[in-house]
Amino acid sequence: MIDIRVLKNKAFKKEQLKVFLITVILYCTWHAARTAWAYSKSSVKKSDHYLTDQKLGVLDMCFMLAYASGLFFNGWLGDKSDLKSFIIIGSVISLSGYYTFALLARNEFYNTLIFAICFLLHGFGQSRVREI
Repeated sequence: MIDIRVLKNKAFKKEQLKVFLITVILYCTWHAARTAWAYSKSSVKKSDHYLTDQKLGVLDMCFMLAYASGLFFNGWLGDKSDLKSFIIIGSVISLSGYYTFALLARNEFYNTLIFAICFLLHGFGQSRVREI
């Protein structure tokens, strides 16, 4: 049972607002990271001769494989761990995979195996976020 005096406290309301804004911003960035790739694949394929349809398909498969298997394992793990650290670790994993891929592609360092590992990390991190 929550005491009504706690709910009227200004410090409590500021904390609620802070948590709300952080949550909304994180969800927006997670969604943007997940969908930006789907929308930009056609322009990536046109501008980059290394990433063919087959290689883009491999990267999509790696993402979806890690995402699907991560949903299974992270569902179980999320129930048994601290939710705040679970979300933060998922965000860092997803960010590191996606950012590494973007950085390598931008610097024209092409290696399909490394790109696949990046997308596996990104998919697994996104599945951790999806479990909340």
